[in-house]
Amino acid sequence: PGAPGPAVVLGGPYLVLGVATAPRNTGHRQWIRETWMSLPNVARGIDDDATLAELKALGATAVRASASPTSSVRTFFLVGAAAAAADLAEEQARERDIVGVDARETKPPGEKMFAFFQLCARAFARTARWCIKTDDDTYVHSVRLELNLRSLWDSTPPQETSPRAASPAA
Repeated sequence: PGAPGPAVVLGGPYLVLGVATAPRNTGHRQWIRETWMSLPNVARGIDDDATLAELKALGATAVRASASPTSSVRTFFLVGAAAAAADLAEEQARERDIVGVDARETKPPGEKMFAFFQLCARAFARTARWCIKTDDDTYVHSVRLELNLRSLWDSTPPQETSPRAASPAA
């Protein structure tokens, strides 16, 4: 709001939502896929070659997902790249919604969070207005979240009035 941000390319996601997960949390990931990741405005995984190339340049791994041009929320799971390669290769190939970032699986997941925001700045800066990181134990109502973010982005700050100017003349 106020000053315009970087130019945004139409047709890209409005919101990028990264879900931090651990390799052992298979049940959490499946629950998310069956619930909020199936809402109508959500597209799972990465579906364009330019973003995949940018991820590769950052040391991340991903498998190309099917295209979803009408979805405004792009979401995927975040794991350490070594874990994605070793423990989750089969799930990643099947679901196409896991991104292995160049970070270790640690507690707290500071490295993974930093890698996600770095990924957003490099791979989605020209297409997305928002990048949000969440965890695999959180329900995200993506439709409501998108509406709230659009309202926030599009709103203009109210005009400030001084108390004297607002009071009736005596």
